[in-house]
Amino acid sequence: MRFYTSVLSALLAASGLISSQSLATASGLREESADATSYTPQLIAQVEPGIVEGRRVFGSEVIDAMRVCAQLVSNLHLMTCIDQPAIWDGSIASFRMSLAPGDYYFFSYLEEDDGYFFYYAPSMFGSANSRPIVVKVRSGQTTSGIIVSNGSTCSNYPQFCIAPPSSGTPATSSSQSGTAADSSSQSNDVPPDLIPAAYYRGAYVSVFEHNGQFCYVGFSRNGQLIASISEDSEQPNIYRFDDPDHRDTRIFQVDATTLSYGGGEYERVNDVQPFSQVGSNIQACLTSEVPYFEAEEHTGRQRPSR
Repeated sequence: MRFYTSVLSALLAASGLISSQSLATASGLREESADATSYTPQLIAQVEPGIVEGRRVFGSEVIDAMRVCAQLVSNLHLMTCIDQPAIWDGSIASFRMSLAPGDYYFFSYLEEDDGYFFYYAPSMFGSANSRPIVVKVRSGQTTSGIIVSNGSTCSNYPQFCIAPPSSGTPATSSSQSGTAADSSSQSNDVPPDLIPAAYYRGAYVSVFEHNGQFCYVGFSRNGQLIASISEDSEQPNIYRFDDPDHRDTRIFQVDATTLSYGGGEYERVNDVQPFSQVGSNIQACLTSEVPYFEAEEHTGRQRPSR
């Protein structure tokens, strides 16, 4: 069985599971060979993001200021967005994004009224063939020609249309270790019940629940982490990873709109999908009878669930 020590460390550090100081001691990747007698070092730095280039088309020379978002196929609530300015002179409204390798849908979003979506789909404008196209972003490669223009996707496939966080969503400042929310001197007050939702703090984390079982999903530049969590037997409404190697991380609800994870506070931005609509790996986590912990890094290699 292969175990990718430093890649997992980088992923957990990005998600807040371990400190950056701990990560600094793990500068390479050791891959166990088939005979378990030798190791081949591979540097994490060799994994590069992919580049996506495209443009917004709005059916007229004037294009409003919008957000362009890459939406993770495996979890539609996880997305990376960039702000794009208004175009008044008919010039090309191009965009360029740097993304972790993976599968994405792309759309532009006009934040007016209830919001307007324009997806990258087979048909640029019509209602036919408006299902979003999956774009495969590869490490170190550039993908071009992504035109976000189809405004009919939401009418035909409403499950895709999840509003991104508002432009300029601030990150909280309580990311230092030993904050009031996560220090040993924390008060004895019991936190509120855990709220399944998507939360944002420069990156996305989500909490899912099914039949009383909870799972955490985190996504960063280094990959994705899916893990079962449960309430601490001695601390009501404080949740920890079920995996015995990662029990130190605390997850709890600060208030109705804020989740504390690993000492940082994440702001609630959206509801999560129901059990019937989430990916098979999240469903597996939510129905597992043993501790579930799956970390996937950019190249697609996985640490299997326990």
